[in-house]
Amino acid sequence: MKCKRCNSARILKNGKREGQQCYICKNCKHQFISEFGRHTPQEEQAAVLLHCLGLSFASIAQVLFVHPSTILRWVRKYSHKDMLL
Repeated sequence: MKCKRCNSARILKNGKREGQQCYICKNCKHQFISEFGRHTPQEEQAAVLLHCLGLSFASIAQVLFVHPSTILRWVRKYSHKDMLL
């Protein structure tokens, strides 16, 4: 993992915020949360694509091992963007 501001690899853990690990850069003192969440953007886009192909939220959730409400949130997130052309 690297600092989002200066791209340095000199980082330390710096507590937790809302259950997510926080980090601090030793070079520039920038505080940040890991850029990696539990799910990748590719998983989110695959779920949206499956929904567009007619699968239900429940069936997509079973395939991707996530909660159906997560699928709904992803569909809403990507429905406002021009990413699905």
